Amino acid sequence: MNSKLKATLAIGGSILVLAVAAAIINNNADQATGPTPPPGPTVTLPAGQTPLSVIRPFSPDAAFNRPVSDFGRSEKYAAYAERFWKYSSFGGWNDPKQRGDVYLQLRDYSVPIYDARLATTTKSAYFADFGFPPQPGWNIKVPWNDNWKEANGNDGMILSVNPDTGEYWSVWAYQRNNPSTCLNVANLAHGFVPFKDLCVGGATKLMNQDGTVGDYRTWNNTQVERGMGIPKLALVTTPYEVQAGSIDHALEMTVFNSMFGPPCSAAEANTSAAGSTCGIYLPPATRVEWQSGPANNCGANTPPNTQATREKSVPEGMRFALDLSDADIDAWLDQRGYTGQLRSTAKIFAVALRDYGWIVAETGCFGTSIEIDGMVNPDAKKIWNSLGFADTPEAGKMLDGLFTQDRIYVVNPAEPVASSTPPSPGLAK
Repeated sequence: MNSKLKATLAIGGSILVLAVAAAIINNNADQATGPTPPPGPTVTLPAGQTPLSVIRPFSPDAAFNRPVSDFGRSEKYAAYAERFWKYSSFGGWNDPKQRGDVYLQLRDYSVPIYDARLATTTKSAYFADFGFPPQPGWNIKVPWNDNWKEANGNDGMILSVNPDTGEYWSVWAYQRNNPSTCLNVANLAHGFVPFKDLCVGGATKLMNQDGTVGDYRTWNNTQVERGMGIPKLALVTTPYEVQAGSIDHALEMTVFNSMFGPPCSAAEANTSAAGSTCGIYLPPATRVEWQSGPANNCGANTPPNTQATREKSVPEGMRFALDLSDADIDAWLDQRGYTGQLRSTAKIFAVALRDYGWIVAETGCFGTSIEIDGMVNPDAKKIWNSLGFADTPEAGKMLDGLFTQDRIYVVNPAEPVASSTPPSPGLAK
C-alpha cells in the first residue's frame, strides 16, 4: 500500500472516529436534563467527623508558611515595590487612582476546595485540546461529586483534599458544558466518553519525587502545577483559617505585570540584565512561566513583548509585605467604618499582609487580586457569611485603602527547595 493511500485511510479513520464521538455527544445531550449534570447524591461523613477545614496546608518549613520576619527586607530588589504599585493592574498603568486596588476573588477566579471524602465516585479526567498532557490520550483518576462547582472565569478550578490521608488533587479549566474540546483521536482511543468522563484543561495529584503519593499536610517540595511551579493549594486563603483567627501564610497575588522571558542565564540573573533584557523568577517559584513573552491570552490588554514592558514587570515568586503598625491597622478599620464581625475579618487580612505578605503567583488581564476559597463551595460560603462577607461584588473590595505606595516593601527571597519532583503534567503553562 503506498504512503498516500495510507494517509488517506488514516485521515478517513480519524474523521469516522470523530463522527461517532459527535453522535455520542448528541445522544447524551438528548438524554440530559440540561447543559449542567444533575446534582449528585448526598454523602455524609461518619459520626464525629466534620467537613473539611484546611487551616494551613504544607509543611511549616515551607517558605510561604514562614513569616516575613524570617527573611527581612530586600535591598537588592527594593525597586520592585514601585513596579508593583504602578503596574500590577492594567488600569494602574495610566490612571494613578486605580493603583492600590486589590480585589478579593470571592466568585470569579476563586479557588473552591472540596473534601474528597464527600466524593460520590471516581472519574477519569482527560485533557482538552488546549491542555498539556504528558502524552496524547493521557488521563488521571480524580475523586468526584457532581455537586462540586468550579469558579467562573477561564481557570475553572476545582481542588479536593482528603484530610485523613493527605491526598490532594487539582483540576484546572473544567469543561463542564463543552466536552467537544476533548474530542481527539488519542483521547477517544484511550476510552474518553463525553459526559461520562471529565474534560479538563489539566489535572494533577500531589506526588513525591520517588513517585509515591504526596501528603499535603506535611509536604515541602516543588511540583509544576500552578504556573509559577508550586501546588495551587499553596497560598489560597480559606474561610476555615480566618474563622480560626489568623492567616498564617503568604497570600496569593494575581498581577497584570508578571515577568516574562526569555529567562536569564545564570550569568545574567545577578546583573542589570535581570528584569530588563531577560526575565527571572524567585523562590518559592521554580521557573519563568511566560518564557517567550507576556501572557498572550488578554486580547486587547496583552502588553507588547518589549524590553520596556519587562522593565515594568515583577517576577513570579517575589514576595511583598505591608509596613503597618497595629495603630495603622486600627486607623484603617476606623476609616473604612468596619464594625463587628467584618471588622475582625478585615483585621485578620491586614495582619496577614503585614506578617506574612503576599507572593506574585498568577497573571491576570485586568486588576490586582487575591485568590481565596470563596463563595462557590456552599460550605465555604456559609462560613464567609458568618465572618461578615456578603456574596456581592462589593464584598471583594474589603481591602480598599490598605495598600499605599509608602507601605509596600519587598521581602528577601527564600532559598530554593533543595530537591523537586519531576514536572507534573496538566496545569503548567
